[in-house]
Amino acid sequence: MRRAARSSALLLALSSASLGCGDAGVDESATQASSDATSGVASTGEDATSETATTGASAGWAVSLSLGPPDGALLSVWGRTSADVYAVGGQPAFGDDDGFGRAFHFDGEAWEPVLVPDATPRLNWVHGTATRVWTVGERGVILSRAPEDADWSAESSGTTQTLWGVWGPSDDELWAVGGDGVSGVPTLLRRQAGAWADDALPAIEGDSKGLFKVWGSGVDDIHVVGDLGVQLHRDGETWTQQANESIADLISVWGHGAGDAIAVGGRSSARLSRWDGAGWTGMTLTGEPGLSGVWVDADGVATVVGAQGTIWRLAPGGFSPEPEDSPTMHFLHAVTGFADGVRVAVGGSLLGPPPHVGVALVYTPG
Repeated sequence: MRRAARSSALLLALSSASLGCGDAGVDESATQASSDATSGVASTGEDATSETATTGASAGWAVSLSLGPPDGALLSVWGRTSADVYAVGGQPAFGDDDGFGRAFHFDGEAWEPVLVPDATPRLNWVHGTATRVWTVGERGVILSRAPEDADWSAESSGTTQTLWGVWGPSDDELWAVGGDGVSGVPTLLRRQAGAWADDALPAIEGDSKGLFKVWGSGVDDIHVVGDLGVQLHRDGETWTQQANESIADLISVWGHGAGDAIAVGGRSSARLSRWDGAGWTGMTLTGEPGLSGVWVDADGVATVVGAQGTIWRLAPGGFSPEPEDSPTMHFLHAVTGFADGVRVAVGGSLLGPPPHVGVALVYTPG
């Protein structure tokens, strides 16, 4: 029963089959928050209707893109600059439906669809190097493209496990993580010399069924977080499991150098965990919504997002959130930001069964 309950909670935030919790916290009116635009996504043979709003001059968070069921929810966002941003997502596999993946590009003014190959499953994470954009998702899918490419290139991952995260400093030093969090196995892949292969995991204490995100300050300082509060660290050669007094799921991790990282998660209550270079210190914020995404700026200030449209700022090293006004109640799954102060958060109706709808928010600095 405990695993079944945890499975439902996991799928609320990371996948789709959250039937036991209904759609509390979903603001369907957010899909009407901006002007009409229609984009045909020919790669699946469906016409996808989306609503996009040109970013205005007003400071603060605003809905920039709303997606209907033909496009699904957005699960990840990454960009080189605030005028070169990618977001990915789609609809998950559910019952007899295989689902589909979607990708979008934001030029600082408007969002446009980026075609993905036919039969691409839902895409869960996007990350870029100096030369390529990488995205991973369900059924072990891995795609990449260079800015000048018209099409995505697919690579064999060697697994059918769902991949939830990808990170690396270069195309030949990439790591991807996954596992379905329910009945699968924690999955850690590494790309070297143009090919993906399993990276050796340490013996993981507990019954963890998945790894959800990966981030590092360099190849000799990489963090992975996942199911049941798993926290792994790579020191350049070896992965080790780090001590954690909580079994709350950790969904995402980001940082600001080798001695400063933050992991976020929690289902019924928000969970924060901070790395100081020697170990992790955590705190559960009872009664606060669960968290799913985090990004840290050059000053060490973190932006954290999660359920009920939650958007927080956290001072360097701190555990006291400073809430920001959010224009949505949708589940915000990921967030990123840029040197000019612009930030972008994405999510959707992930607290209910599919078909999902999606949303992208853009923060304009004052």
